[in-house]
Amino acid sequence: TWDRIRRQLKKGITKERPKFNPNAPYLLWDENVDDTEPTVTRRQRYHVPAPKAKTPTHAQSYNPPPEFLPTKEEYDEWHANPSRRRDVLPARFSCLRHVPAYD
Repeated sequence: TWDRIRRQLKKGITKERPKFNPNAPYLLWDENVDDTEPTVTRRQRYHVPAPKAKTPTHAQSYNPPPEFLPTKEEYDEWHANPSRRRDVLPARFSCLRHVPAYD
């Protein structure tokens, strides 16, 4: 097999692969990357995942229990007071699609 490869290289049928430069810039999401190269697998092996967000509390739910929903007086007091106890005022939505974007 090595003899056949050597003959193909001499005739120009098979070309030598260019050497991989680990310091050269590369496309991070390129789909044509050869995954068998050791530097590519090294990049994949040292992948750092994104930090996980904290799970929402009952008050931050789009459908909180009734005891977490504010009354009209609590709602007015929350909007009037700049030093609030909570960052989010609980509100009830029928489904997740009806929740407005972050303000």
